[in-house]
Amino acid sequence: MSFGLNNAPATFQRIIDQVFQSFDFVCAYLDDVVIFSKDFDEHKRHLEMTKCTFAYGRINFLGYEIDKNDIDVVKQRIEPILNIKRLINVKALRRLLGMWAYYHNLLEIFSEIALLLYEQTKLNENFIWTNEQERSFVKIKEKLASLPELTHLKPDSKIILRCDPSGKALGGVISQLIDGKELPISFASRVSTKAEMNYSTFEREILVIVFGVRKFRTYLLGRDFVIQTDHNPLKYIMGFNDAHNRKSRISWNNLTIILKLSISQETKI
Repeated sequence: MSFGLNNAPATFQRIIDQVFQSFDFVCAYLDDVVIFSKDFDEHKRHLEMTKCTFAYGRINFLGYEIDKNDIDVVKQRIEPILNIKRLINVKALRRLLGMWAYYHNLLEIFSEIALLLYEQTKLNENFIWTNEQERSFVKIKEKLASLPELTHLKPDSKIILRCDPSGKALGGVISQLIDGKELPISFASRVSTKAEMNYSTFEREILVIVFGVRKFRTYLLGRDFVIQTDHNPLKYIMGFNDAHNRKSRISWNNLTIILKLSISQETKI
């Protein structure tokens, strides 16, 4: 594959997908390939013995450490980010935001915390580092320093989706109950549009749940799960049928997913 072509990564990925399409035990991202098996004997049949090392209980893959239970970040990848000091130009800020965003699925309410920093990237010439941006910068580094381990979805576990809107962003986390403990599977967040910021509290509570269901639909399809919310009026949303009503248009009536709605006071993301 030639270097420098804009479509080279996509073309390479498509070829890799075609090469491995008949193997349901292979997962590939460009030239990083994971081969997984039910047991050690099957693993030996899947591999070319002379070109392999075996039986790793934990592997590094795309900046993550993965084992049969958890997904964690490679600490050596995080340390350089934590050591970055105050930024002096937009180019450096954009680069840093790109590195942070790679771990967005482990960061609670990332979009809300980073909002001021993203707004700064629009000011190409007038780069001004304010105290508010410094606080956002420090807060994200603090969260990166204490990232949670994510768990793999267990087939028989109880699934909980917790969503919460803030003034300028939407956030959610999908988790599962294992041995009485609620363990996170993934986090998600996004900045609200200008129109969404004008929604009523009720409408924003609807919106954030729809966002969460759509974001995590691959985990939720075909399963019973519970949505936890502290907004009691949401239990009436399934009754909205007016196509001209904004509450109906942003509700989940058209999402073919079965759910249970749990009203709780402990839903802060």
